[in-house]
Amino acid sequence: LELGILVLLILWLIDITRLRDSPLRVASFQLRRGQSLTMAGPLGWAVLSFFVVAILSLIKASNKYEGVMSIYQLGAGIGLFFLVVNNVKDKKGANEIVLAMIASGVVACFFSLYENRGIRFGTSRLVYTSTFGNPIFFAQYLTMAILLSVAKSLQKNGVSRRISRVFFGLAALLMLVFLVLTRSRGAYLGLIFAFLYSFIILMLRRAKKTRNILIGLLIVSLAASGFGLMLAARKGEGQEKIKLRNLMRVYLWKSALGMVKDNPLLGVGVGNFKIKYPLYRSQEEREVTPKGVTYSKAHNDYLQMWAEMGTLGLICFFWILFSLVFLRRESPLLGDETLQAKGPYRHLSLGLSAALIALLVQFFFNPLFYIPTSGMCFWVLLGLIAL
Repeated sequence: LELGILVLLILWLIDITRLRDSPLRVASFQLRRGQSLTMAGPLGWAVLSFFVVAILSLIKASNKYEGVMSIYQLGAGIGLFFLVVNNVKDKKGANEIVLAMIASGVVACFFSLYENRGIRFGTSRLVYTSTFGNPIFFAQYLTMAILLSVAKSLQKNGVSRRISRVFFGLAALLMLVFLVLTRSRGAYLGLIFAFLYSFIILMLRRAKKTRNILIGLLIVSLAASGFGLMLAARKGEGQEKIKLRNLMRVYLWKSALGMVKDNPLLGVGVGNFKIKYPLYRSQEEREVTPKGVTYSKAHNDYLQMWAEMGTLGLICFFWILFSLVFLRRESPLLGDETLQAKGPYRHLSLGLSAALIALLVQFFFNPLFYIPTSGMCFWVLLGLIAL
């Protein structure tokens, strides 16, 4: 991911700049006539501030190597954000990226079919990982792809409208089946909250027909989530096991808050949560955690940012969300842009916003922001919404 984005950034730099005198005079780079760098307004400055604080947090890092590795990954995500806002010029371009995202989700599902030689409802939850290595990471991608596919199925595309709706509807259904099989409760909640958000926006828009479709989808997602929990119970993952897992998270979060208390301003250094965690690990967490299990993530990305980058880092992250919601004349997350959208891509803004909501909800329960696939999707969605 880092190498691919670096290549894209270099190609973009070559495209928008030229040398005045000599190829050795790097300082003489200039933008071509008629081209300009787009910062995406206050949102772009908030993103850059977040990156600067991450770099500053390296001062507190006891393991500089882990810190630099995390900076590389974060820098790749932020580079991707600026690539999107500077090179995707309109909703048509955003639509092409969305199509690629949905296609990737469908391919991942078919690969999982091949991986298991079919669908087996009675097998271990660790089987349905596709190429993601973990069912939770697979579920994170599927929630986003399902919402985008539903948005595409609601678009009006002229003559091909019915074929398009059938295709994207089937794609969403296929991905929903595999989302159930991952048995990720955080993903279920993310999908439900995203549909609730979409329903509220459509209530404001007074789009009765589309609103009724969303009600049906919300009911389906609730039923699918319940079925997924039943599958988990069938495999012996009953109430006692779920309770222990929740306790592990609670004790893990308490330890993360201990890091925040001791390092309030810049945290323990980006990428250094797993280095410092053994020093803050509580006896309660040791008692409920299976032998041999270690934690490298806080399983709550807001707490992990707070622990690693301190209060300054968390403020900058919320500044990103605040800029997206309140500092734009037409805020997609509050529905202003979605309510006024017209044309063939009028549901695209709603789908992108709902997908981002789903990811933000999952931030509370599972590592997502620091996972390359899900983290990349966060920055892409942020860039597309900022267009």
